[in-house]
Amino acid sequence: MQNVHLLAEKLNEDAEILDIGCATGEITSSLHSRFKCKTTGIDISSKMIDHCHATYRDKNVFFKVGDILSLQFNDNNFDLVVSLSVIEWIDNYEKAISEVSRVLKHGGQWIVSIPNWCSPFRIIESITQKIRKQNYLQYQKNKLKVAEFECIAEKYGLKKNAAIYHVLPFYSKNVGGSVGSFLGMMCIMSLSKKQV
Repeated sequence: MQNVHLLAEKLNEDAEILDIGCATGEITSSLHSRFKCKTTGIDISSKMIDHCHATYRDKNVFFKVGDILSLQFNDNNFDLVVSLSVIEWIDNYEKAISEVSRVLKHGGQWIVSIPNWCSPFRIIESITQKIRKQNYLQYQKNKLKVAEFECIAEKYGLKKNAAIYHVLPFYSKNVGGSVGSFLGMMCIMSLSKKQV
């Protein structure tokens, strides 16, 4: 969540935020606390949304069942869209990118996480999971590379502003730049929708 706060631009109180794949609603609530504007969290799981409704009662935080492949919102609706640990579970990631671009306002910001499949730690993680027979990675639908994601996003009018690579804690103080992007297991990227 700290990386999201580092990348997120300032928003007015009349802005709207969408958190895609909100799960327990913790990030949705944190975004609302920081920006003090209307915040909506969606998740494909009705159980997660039930949990959110039971946990969060703020009048400007909304939760509903929703799917990144078919966002039930108007075009150019949100100033900030956040989707963390979502894109890797989607078969049709290009459709997901186009949907986010559609609901994002011109000049709006999307903060998204993308696994860094080139990281040596991802390779070690994959081997370890297979040995332990707890291979949750088998359920990830795609192996979309960060550079490929950037190209597809550009096609839909989204341009990268910045990226932070999440590096394992014992390395984080000692690496940065290209070394960090090599070692980092997850890329947290900020993109903006081009102005018309």
